Amino acid sequence: MLRRHPKISIVLLILFLSPAPVLAKYRAYELAITQESTGTVRTVISTLDDIQYGGYHRLNPGELVQIRSTWMCWSRTDQFKPICANPAGAPAAGPTTNSGAAGPPTPTTP
Repeated sequence: MLRRHPKISIVLLILFLSPAPVLAKYRAYELAITQESTGTVRTVISTLDDIQYGGYHRLNPGELVQIRSTWMCWSRTDQFKPICANPAGAPAAGPTTNSGAAGPPTPTTP
């Protein structure tokens, strides 16, 4: 069939090899890391949740990680772009991990 219709095979080949649009989304977390002995709290914005963060980053003994807020970011995270801002308006404090870009996020609370 394709031998009889070379135009069809060319169209199928072009469709198969053409790049598809890349869409990306990820969840961002505002984490509160509390030192139990002193009560000091540091805030971290990350793409890792409370369980993943403790497994990936070394925590000091006696530190607990809790999620304060979470939201969706609708953008790519290549080239070390910053994590998108929290749409609830809470300013991000502390260091960020992973990457993300500004985009239209969707707020959610845990």
